[in-house]
Amino acid sequence: MLSAEEVLERGLDRYVDMEHYRSQTPRLLSETEILTPTRISDFSTTGAQAASCWDYSFWYGDTDPDLYGQTDVTWCGDGDWVTYDSSNCWGTDGGYPTYEFLGCDNSTNFGDGWNVYEVKTSYHLCPAWNPIWGSCVSDHTGWLEYQFQGDGGVTKLGGS
Repeated sequence: MLSAEEVLERGLDRYVDMEHYRSQTPRLLSETEILTPTRISDFSTTGAQAASCWDYSFWYGDTDPDLYGQTDVTWCGDGDWVTYDSSNCWGTDGGYPTYEFLGCDNSTNFGDGWNVYEVKTSYHLCPAWNPIWGSCVSDHTGWLEYQFQGDGGVTKLGGS
């Protein structure tokens, strides 16, 4: 959840009706509450502004002993439509010499002007890095996908 101060600090106030802004926690939804993506017919002329903005993070891997990838998502909505969307991924290997975070890749669907924002991230981790050879002996690739709704709802769509 983003406070009004955080919205201002991040420059998101141009997407938000600050006079009516509500700071709300994202709602985790069940798989039965997945929405079918729908586009506003003419988003550019509706002048829709968000009533709330949210932050949500999801990760793949193991936080103990610190070999994981994480995706951070920020989105704003007016209760029905997504009016702003942003996501990025990153990871860590905890500084262990035999672990290596090899990268991540975000792919997004829908978002600004739709009723949902969908983010799928693929992660590439190496739990068996050989520092002498500078290569991975055994790597692991996985993915996670989430749907973020214009009213703050969050649903996990899938993952490996």
